[in-house]
Amino acid sequence: MFGEQLWVDRERRDRFVFGTFLLMLIGAACIAITGVALTGKFSIYLALLSFFSYIMLIMFIEGLVCLPSHWHRGVLPNRFIIALLVVAVLLLTAFLLSFPTYIDHLIPIELRPYVDHIGFAYLAIMMVIGYFMVCGFGVMGILGSMMRILLLPLLMKVETLSLDGGDDVVGRATAYLLYIPKVIDPSDVEVDLPDMDASFPMEDMARSIAWDMGLACVIGIYFAFNPFILENLTASQALGMAVSAALCVPLFIVPWAVLDRMNARIVGPFRDHMLGDGLRRRVLGIVIASGTLLAFLRISFQEMSLDQIVITYSSYVMVNAIIAIIFMFIFHNYFERDIARDVSMLFIIDDEKDFEL
Repeated sequence: MFGEQLWVDRERRDRFVFGTFLLMLIGAACIAITGVALTGKFSIYLALLSFFSYIMLIMFIEGLVCLPSHWHRGVLPNRFIIALLVVAVLLLTAFLLSFPTYIDHLIPIELRPYVDHIGFAYLAIMMVIGYFMVCGFGVMGILGSMMRILLLPLLMKVETLSLDGGDDVVGRATAYLLYIPKVIDPSDVEVDLPDMDASFPMEDMARSIAWDMGLACVIGIYFAFNPFILENLTASQALGMAVSAALCVPLFIVPWAVLDRMNARIVGPFRDHMLGDGLRRRVLGIVIASGTLLAFLRISFQEMSLDQIVITYSSYVMVNAIIAIIFMFIFHNYFERDIARDVSMLFIIDDEKDFEL
């Protein structure tokens, strides 16, 4: 009885977190549209820029709330993480100091005679890493609540899919999203409880970082080289919007990472269909099938020199790499095991109840 009450309390908390986040998103959209409209120069792109700025603020606030309750639940000890952060700050500071012209560009003209490059670079890197660390806890806290709410119904829906294709719209969308072949009987879904004592999943984190950077780079191309956006925004504004949009990339990666950790699969007669692999293949197929990506690049090469494209895009790639590393480290160190354990236990319990009936 006590255990069931814990699950009920956790579900209530997750729904509160997710519901609050949705309300904040709606509020941010209304404020962004109203604010831009009041300027008298309304543009959907300016509204999007304002909206993504509010998203970053929302993630930061969520991170401040979420960080204290998760900081002590990591796979790696906190003293080791703090040492890693110190080394990362020193290395990135040294890297930034190798571009003194870029640092001058960041410092306001009136302050340049009084600001030391080393101190400024060190402070800037600390602020960037600290900000994205807090945002990372906010993003993963929200995604954790989403996964506990949505993954269990998704797995239960897979079990009810039919072989003859006579499913409803939700069923067909589920089969499409998870790349479930029509020749396999989806009724036998199995998951495993994750090993809570396992070592840090370095290989999984590296793969998640690669996917995060790849998808974020695609987002960067859409925003930085989209001629429709560049007609309304400067290149720096477009990249700023792309950085904000990159905070949403884990929304695509976390679900299949959790499914992989659960070893969620449809048992087949000869070979199991791994649901995480299916979702990954579907996302990759959607990205590759988007022909407008190449069109934007072609237009950009016609209107911009290669040097301009490299300079415009390199700073975004560097910031995106920092975001990907921080976010995926936070997910795999603090959230992945707990989310996979919770969803697996709920699914196993539900299956046992169905078996008893």
